[in-house]
Amino acid sequence: MVFFWVGFADVAAFLTLGAIAMLLVLGVKRRTGHILIADRIEVSGNDWPAVWIEAQMAGPLPLLLAWFGRDVRVRLEAHADAVDFEHAGLFGKRRHTLIPMSQVTSTDCDSDQPRWYIPATGVIMFLIVLYAGAGRLTWQGALAGALFAGASGLVCGLQRTNDLTVCGRGKKIVLSFTVLKLGEGAPIEQLQHAAARIAELATESRRTPAA
Repeated sequence: MVFFWVGFADVAAFLTLGAIAMLLVLGVKRRTGHILIADRIEVSGNDWPAVWIEAQMAGPLPLLLAWFGRDVRVRLEAHADAVDFEHAGLFGKRRHTLIPMSQVTSTDCDSDQPRWYIPATGVIMFLIVLYAGAGRLTWQGALAGALFAGASGLVCGLQRTNDLTVCGRGKKIVLSFTVLKLGEGAPIEQLQHAAARIAELATESRRTPAA
C-alpha cells in the first residue's frame, strides 16, 4: 500500500539510501552489552559487598527466554579484593568476569544514546532536496521522509542509557541501563556513587601491601 501511495521510485530511493545510512550505523560500535533494566543497586560504605547490582536484559527476546526459565539476569558485586560480574549470553552459559581490585584502572559513569539518526536524517534531507531540485518532490514523499526522520530520532531516544564502566588490565565491564521508568531505575547519580565506591576500593587495594 505504501508503494502505491508514495510511488515505487520514491520508496525504492528511500530504502536504498536508508540502507546506506544503516551501513554507517553498523560501522559504529556503541556498547559491548545488552540494554539492562535495573532491579537492585546498592552502595555501602561499611558492609559487603560494597556495590551490589542486579538487572535483567531488556527486550522481547530476553523476556521470552526468561518466561521459559532461561536465566538472563546479570549481577555485579564489588568486594575488597575484586569486582565480580556474572552474566550470560542469550543462548550461552553463564560466565564470570573477575577483575582483581588492585588491577582496576578506571571507573566511569555517563549517559549515552545511539547517533545513527543523524546520518539517516542527513540522507533523507539530501533526498528531499534532490527531488525538490528536480521538481519531482511530492507532499507524500516529503511527509514520508519527515515521518521516517522523526521515527529514527524517537527510536534512538528510547535507547538512551546510563552506563557504568569498570576497566581492568585487559578486561572491561559495561552495564548499560535504560533511562525508561522500568524496574527500580538506574539514576545517573546512583551509578556515579557506585563508580566512585569501586574507585575508592581500588585505590585502597593498591595502597595495601600484599600479605
